[in-house]
Amino acid sequence: MPRRRKVKCDGAKPICGACSRSLGTFSDCEYAEAGRSQTQIMEETIALIESRIRELESPESPNHSVTLQNPYPLAGLSTSAVSSGMNINMDMFLGSVAWAQPPAYDAEPPAAIMQALAHTFVHHSTEIGGFLDTARLLEAVDHPDADARPIPALMVAVYLWGIRLSDSAEFNDYEGLYLSRAVDQAAQSLPLDRPRKVLQKIQAEILLAYYFFSKGRNIEGRYHTSIAVGLVLGSQLHKYGGSEQAALVAPSDIPFNSPGFTIDTPWPSDTYGDIALQPIPLSKGTIQKFLREPAAAEGRSNKAFLAKAAVLLERASYLHSQYRPDAPENEAAGLKNGIPILDNVIGGYLASGLPRLDQAFNPSDRMNITLAHTIIHAARIKLQSIRVLGCDVASRKKVLQAAGGMLEVINQSRVQDAEFVNPIFGHLWTICALAYISEIGRMRSGDSVADVTENHLLQNVDKLVKLVGKFADRFCWKGEGIFVPCMNYSLNANHDAHNKACWKQLKQKGLISEFSLEEALRV
Repeated sequence: MPRRRKVKCDGAKPICGACSRSLGTFSDCEYAEAGRSQTQIMEETIALIESRIRELESPESPNHSVTLQNPYPLAGLSTSAVSSGMNINMDMFLGSVAWAQPPAYDAEPPAAIMQALAHTFVHHSTEIGGFLDTARLLEAVDHPDADARPIPALMVAVYLWGIRLSDSAEFNDYEGLYLSRAVDQAAQSLPLDRPRKVLQKIQAEILLAYYFFSKGRNIEGRYHTSIAVGLVLGSQLHKYGGSEQAALVAPSDIPFNSPGFTIDTPWPSDTYGDIALQPIPLSKGTIQKFLREPAAAEGRSNKAFLAKAAVLLERASYLHSQYRPDAPENEAAGLKNGIPILDNVIGGYLASGLPRLDQAFNPSDRMNITLAHTIIHAARIKLQSIRVLGCDVASRKKVLQAAGGMLEVINQSRVQDAEFVNPIFGHLWTICALAYISEIGRMRSGDSVADVTENHLLQNVDKLVKLVGKFADRFCWKGEGIFVPCMNYSLNANHDAHNKACWKQLKQKGLISEFSLEEALRV
């Protein structure tokens, strides 16, 4: 039954009418006699993994026996073909090599096809948030020693992304097959005494999480994210280069609030060369030090800029999640004191910690710096929105300034000209659009902020809607992440009857989430 949405079920089998008309969103059609659905199985598996992570964080807990099971029946993971553009001419790799018919599940594709998919992934990896050393990856793929090659889980994930980013209709036909293979390979166990293999396992899980998030399949994305986090903590990668203990040892218990959980790993570098020949600098309290001195010299690589921005967004989101109008006085006081402290850190990092966008960058560096700036502005919006909920006028102005800063980043970086973007951009741009929409709602209620007109805000929202819309189909941004149809409905008040009909149709098709921007306008 379509129980996850408030949709009436007509009882038709095997799939009810509401689900059959949903364009895939209600594909998890659940009748009790059919047993647990794939979504239920996935949710239970995520709960088990999160329980295991909590167990690692709190070894004193008495419940220490959790068995993880593969939540994926391979036959149920076929996905539809995805068509997208690509600058690489696939014929330069393939020649006349092609699959005449879909290969068997365990069949290896021709070497030329694997090479083409790997190069496609490498070509676009920085645009979608790539973190692998692509030169080392391509070199390792053809290594004569099989033990020196990347593990199958990583390579199949790379091939899957190559298909996802390819403009070849023939390749797209095999996306479902390679998705099944990638998930199956990721579920294989590895010896924990092989550090490089464990690291590649983590990389494979991250690529799979990226893939599912880009497809709008957030439950599966969370599942693979949880696996990656568990491996990182269990292997003590957060201690890599730390003064207390080495990383990538056998998994151990790590209390979340203990000194053992403190991240001592140095900020990442963009190029490591031969890691085995480079001494890892000692580090201690890496994040805590950054929060105290946001403009410090440590961590000046593009990857470090992104990591620092992500830390600030996480802190802002955490504080935002703690807000309650009826919170006890001590909790409210702690939140009140924490907001200006974090805001100063964000301001300091934005002013002198991040490179300016008008500096000369190569295309991949520019995309990373653009993302870092976008994350920082989103962090300030999230943080200052806490006070906005309490009707603080100064914070409303800071929210609008941060939203304007994000639009300026878009204009300077020309991110709209990119062929592919990191899927997280959609979420960040939506944070910005919702900030504008919330302010429009207050203005329509007679609560206006000086020097800002409703028409100006509407124009900014329109820019964001068009930008998100350009990438929405390619990256399946919908549901809880993107609200483009809602924006079109809520902001065009002059065609109420028409928009109500469109709203109803979009909800029936499953193209919007339960969240309504009408609710945002009432904030």
